Amino acid sequence: MSKAKWLFYARLAVAVAVLAFLVVRLEPTRLLRLLSEVRAGPLLASVLLILPNLWIQTAKWRFLLRLAHPRVSWATAWRSFIVGYPLAFVTPGRLGEVGRAWF
Repeated sequence: MSKAKWLFYARLAVAVAVLAFLVVRLEPTRLLRLLSEVRAGPLLASVLLILPNLWIQTAKWRFLLRLAHPRVSWATAWRSFIVGYPLAFVTPGRLGEVGRAWF
C-alpha cells in the first residue's frame, strides 16, 4: 500500500474513532438540547475569530518549516498544520506537533 493511501486510511480511522467517542461520551439528545440554548452572537464571534487564529498559526508553522526547507509553499504548510491540528486535540502532550512534522 502506498504512503498516500496509508495516510488517508490512518486519518480516516482517527476521525471515525474520535467521532464515535464523542457520540458515545456526549449524549446526542442532550447535546442538541444544549445547542438550542446557545446565544448566536458569541457563537458567531468565536467562529469568526477562528479564521485569523488558523491563519496566524499556519504562518508560524510555515516560518518554522522554512528554516529547514526554504521553498515550502503556503499550501504545504497549511496541509501539514491541518493534519496535526486535530491530532493535538485528542492526544496528550501535544502529539499533533509530531503529526505536523511527519506530514
